[in-house]
Amino acid sequence: MSTPYHALFTALGFVAASVAFPAAGEPLDLYGVEASTSVANCPSFCQFFDFGPSEGGQGSLAADSSINVSRGSGNASAALAGELATPLLRARGTALAGGEFGAFASTFASQGYTYNGPAKTLTLSARLTGTLFDPRVPQSSADLNADVIVFNAEGYTFTTDRGSILFESSATVVPQSGDAPPAIIDIELLDTGAIDQTKSVTFDVIDGFQFYLWTRLNVDARSTSSAAGLADAFNTLSMSFDDATGLTPAAGQVPSPASGVLALLALVPLVGRRPRA
Repeated sequence: MSTPYHALFTALGFVAASVAFPAAGEPLDLYGVEASTSVANCPSFCQFFDFGPSEGGQGSLAADSSINVSRGSGNASAALAGELATPLLRARGTALAGGEFGAFASTFASQGYTYNGPAKTLTLSARLTGTLFDPRVPQSSADLNADVIVFNAEGYTFTTDRGSILFESSATVVPQSGDAPPAIIDIELLDTGAIDQTKSVTFDVIDGFQFYLWTRLNVDARSTSSAAGLADAFNTLSMSFDDATGLTPAAGQVPSPASGVLALLALVPLVGRRPRA
């Protein structure tokens, strides 16, 4: 016989089930973000590093790193953010005047997706905004660069190294629609100035298709004895799909299970109460 408590326990089960995103096919557990920073002496090659904390790793939804020393500063932040938990990466390096210094910040994110629905073509766009000031141009290697690669889920591995995943693993890049090259986005600023670039890739998906976004943002600022260097991409590397219908992220910012359970438990005293005649 159904009781008032049956409805409550059903609701509790719904809350518990809704804490994690539903999955189809193989579990997409190779998600996570990382962030790191450092400052060094860089006359011709960099040495005598000071390192900020390296945070994150597989399974992390957010990570931050910062360093502030006499030679410069760095800030890095990475998260799986928004309704679709897409990678959001920020990085900034400032190398102070007074010597040939370098300031570095690096962020990384991996996120998996499952598509359920009729066959269609997805467009993924990546936007990078930032500023680079390099007083040593063209002699130095200061730059600001972003990579976004769409990989098939099969064979994918969790690594921050582009060369390793492209050439030393069994991971394969998703082909773009038509005769376009593989689904790889590269955005790089080498010359002093501001940047606001958006690049896109398109690829076909069918019901049950699973893929990963492999994303990385690096900044490298260099200074001289008379001028500071700046590589600022703290606003920001972001990603979006033209039509997210049917896409389910492997993980993201979901409501706290405790808050949902506690809210329902607050209803317990009311469940068995009968209305007065």
